[in-house]
Amino acid sequence: MHPERSFSALGGSRSSDHKLGLVCKAFEQAWRSGQRPKIAQALVGVEPASREALLVELILVEAALRREAGETVARQEI
Repeated sequence: MHPERSFSALGGSRSSDHKLGLVCKAFEQAWRSGQRPKIAQALVGVEPASREALLVELILVEAALRREAGETVARQEI
């Protein structure tokens, strides 16, 4: 997760901020271990009010990891 970003700044509570941070961290760890988790799967079970903020963050995380792996990330994919 990008440390300069805060879900709280997007309208979430500190508790939901922490939970979303954990989801992002697990998503990133799965990517780094060679898995290719689906963003949609990471959103399952997340309260609707937090889903949009998490979606944005997961897209940013996935795009950064794909670029890090030497992949090209097309705007249409995001």
